[in-house]
Amino acid sequence: MNNLEIAAEKFSVLERVPIGICVLREDFVVLFWNRCMEDWTHLPSHQIVGTNICDYFPHLSQAKYASRLQHIFAGGPPTIFSSQLHKHLIPALLPNGQLRIQHTTVTAVPAATEEAHFYAMLSIQDVTELTHRVQDYRAMRDQALAEVRERLRVEDALHQKDALLRTVVVNAPIILYATDKEGVMTLSEGKGLEPMNWKPGEMVGLSVFDLYSDDSVILEGVRQVLNGEDRSWIAEVGGLSYEHRATPLLDKEGQVVGMIGVATDITERQIAIEALRESEERFRQFADNITQVFWMTDAFKSKNLYLSPAYEQIWGRSRESVYVKPLSSLDDVHPEDRDRIMNSLKASSTGEFDHEYRIIRPDGQERWIRDRAFPIRNELGQVYRIAGIAEDITERRQAQERIKASLEEKEVLLREIHHRVKNNLQVISSLLQLQSRYTKDLQTLVILKESQNRVKSMALIHEKLYQSEDLSRINFGDYIHQLAKNLLYSYSIDFNTIKLSIDVAHVTLNLETAIPCGLFINELISNALKHAFPQGQKGEISIIFKPEKDHFLLIVRDNGIGLPKHINLTKNTSLGLRLVNTWTTQLQGSLDLDRNNGTTFKLKFSELHYTQRI
Repeated sequence: MNNLEIAAEKFSVLERVPIGICVLREDFVVLFWNRCMEDWTHLPSHQIVGTNICDYFPHLSQAKYASRLQHIFAGGPPTIFSSQLHKHLIPALLPNGQLRIQHTTVTAVPAATEEAHFYAMLSIQDVTELTHRVQDYRAMRDQALAEVRERLRVEDALHQKDALLRTVVVNAPIILYATDKEGVMTLSEGKGLEPMNWKPGEMVGLSVFDLYSDDSVILEGVRQVLNGEDRSWIAEVGGLSYEHRATPLLDKEGQVVGMIGVATDITERQIAIEALRESEERFRQFADNITQVFWMTDAFKSKNLYLSPAYEQIWGRSRESVYVKPLSSLDDVHPEDRDRIMNSLKASSTGEFDHEYRIIRPDGQERWIRDRAFPIRNELGQVYRIAGIAEDITERRQAQERIKASLEEKEVLLREIHHRVKNNLQVISSLLQLQSRYTKDLQTLVILKESQNRVKSMALIHEKLYQSEDLSRINFGDYIHQLAKNLLYSYSIDFNTIKLSIDVAHVTLNLETAIPCGLFINELISNALKHAFPQGQKGEISIIFKPEKDHFLLIVRDNGIGLPKHINLTKNTSLGLRLVNTWTTQLQGSLDLDRNNGTTFKLKFSELHYTQRI
């Protein structure tokens, strides 16, 4: 007999036991496969016996299973694959298609031949039903425990709420009271009893009809509640105002057996309401008597809450028309202004605006309106009202138009004055030019040319002024550029021989400062062109003009032969340098002279300011 036949004979007694039996050789060949295993796995014994079980159940070759089975093949103690960790050691289906939950014990069994020492016998129990019962039991236990915990939680919460309610009732500034159907007090609690000189519970047993027999408001309220009605009323007790809210107590049949109520001290609220009423009355009297239109709407401008009487005088329409149709006042806006105003109102998310527009009254009059609005917010910062004030500014607008027209007229006149001054100076320059043609004396020609350049520098300032948008100031940077180029043209200087380097900031000067400063620059550039570069010598003239803190810095520099050392800047008979000193004094500035590498003049001065002339 071979090993399979020997094993079949040896374990045949286990063929019909109600648990799954599988016997494995140490090479994982199946030696025995009972009928229970056949039923569970649908693998017949003749098919699987003699084959490697891993061919059908590959997971058994994994180390976590194979290592424990090898221990059995060596004769080790039994090992258990519990249903908790290994629910499906050898997967087997239930009739409903679900996998059976298994509890497997693996035992070492002495081998039937000398070729092997021990076999591994797998005893597999189907614990599916038992597991489900345990799970059901645990679920029932957990549900019961949860219900107990929930009941304890509810009881604890009720206890806390009861304690909280008791604390609130005892300490709240209210009176909580109850009576039976005869009006006898059964409950009186709350801190609100103190101003009435009652202690909590002290009123129990007393009749409401006896306590307040002379107060018809309280008695009428109590009677109506005991008749089954919910009631609220305000009553005066001991100089204090109390708001009562009461409801009947009913039994199971719906019959009134008493009442319960809350009384709240509203004395301060009543005082505040009265103060607010008086304030609103004063405000209304003020708003009704001002010449401006005061108005107020809700946050959506869909309802007009208030409109002062001045609306009728300015718009020429009744206030009732605006209360009926809140936006009807916009119908009177001038067609040229209407789209602008409507778009602005739509764009304002908070309702805030400040606009001027025209209206056309029913009588055809056109008036200018300034309309301002601002949001009113509640304690949460939310806009709940929009208030505004509109005033008739027709006379002011007309005055502004007159002033504007007058200013434009004066501006035209001032431009004309500057233009004529420039023309007159140009006439003088032309006369000097004409005069120079009738003299042969070289010194006289030089004097005439210098005078002509001085006149041109002043004329250029007036030309810049009447071309400027601001008639009181000129762009001095542009002026320096043009003045320097005019002087080079005047002396017929080749720009390739003497170069100009001009670095000036964008600075505007008033007329009082610009004229002496321009003449100052004219004199120094003229002097450099005449004396700094003899016999056609090449060179450069630099002009720098910039603001520094509280003053201006003007630098005129040339890299010519330099100013002779015997010439004293402050004591000189030369007309040009005397004029330079004169204009320095007029500008209230300070002048420095540097004779190194040519000649450098540095003038520091501040803008001159004079009292406005009438």
